[in-house]
Amino acid sequence: MHFSLPHLIYSGDPVDDEDTLALLPLEVQEALRDRNGCLAYRGAIHIRGASISPGWHSLRHAMVGALAFHELYPGVTPGDVPIAEDLFGDQFILRDGAVLRLEAETGSLDPLADSLEAFLQRVMENLPDLLGYDPLQALTHAWGQLEPGKLLIAYPPFVLDTGTDTRSIRPIDALEARQYLAEFARQLRDIPDGGQLNIRVVE
Repeated sequence: MHFSLPHLIYSGDPVDDEDTLALLPLEVQEALRDRNGCLAYRGAIHIRGASISPGWHSLRHAMVGALAFHELYPGVTPGDVPIAEDLFGDQFILRDGAVLRLEAETGSLDPLADSLEAFLQRVMENLPDLLGYDPLQALTHAWGQLEPGKLLIAYPPFVLDTGTDTRSIRPIDALEARQYLAEFARQLRDIPDGGQLNIRVVE
């Protein structure tokens, strides 16, 4: 298995986080030693690496600490590996060999592929089908491609029915986006039927 995806705009530096690497399945360790994560398809898909920094690319940062996904979302466990994300911050979680999709706006977890290799095959064969949207069309709003360390944020969020398809989409810092989406999901989870949701616009 290799993380050799097309249209790279970022490739991680060689592994410098052996402790995190040791927690991963052997085939993932081997793939990361070959290419320590990447941003592919002009930023539409991000594979994290066993790196101390930068934080947005670091598996350690996604698995340990205040911004670890298991701290932000109740459905994620400390043993889960947030191996990848799409350009809107939805996460691809490796759990017991299978890949689950974490919808960042709601916190819902859904089975996606039986293995990481099957997930990568779907990425290569039909990325729009995997993501559920055309990433190149979405990236048009980000001036052609995402800078490393950025994600796209939609306002109003996709999960809200606003009665119109009109949304603003813009790139922001990936770690800011992680916090914003997790807080939105928390508010959405706690809101009672008929209640109101306060949306903080990220500047």
